[in-house]
Amino acid sequence: MTQVFDEKGEVSAATIVTAGPLTTLQVRTKEKDGYEAVQVGFGTKKEKNLNAAQKGHFKDLPSFATYKNFPSLEK
Repeated sequence: MTQVFDEKGEVSAATIVTAGPLTTLQVRTKEKDGYEAVQVGFGTKKEKNLNAAQKGHFKDLPSFATYKNFPSLEK
């Protein structure tokens, strides 16, 4: 835990989270996927523990333990 001060000098509690290094796996577009997002991967996983869909999706990239979509904040 730490503290963050805003412009008025008011304090807010905050938790610092380190997440990385992240690798961008795919950029989702409104034209192709119907929504805008970025898919990122983190961590490693043994290739023998991947299913066929994951092996095809990762192709030449290393296998990731976790992958997640983050929607675009822009409207």
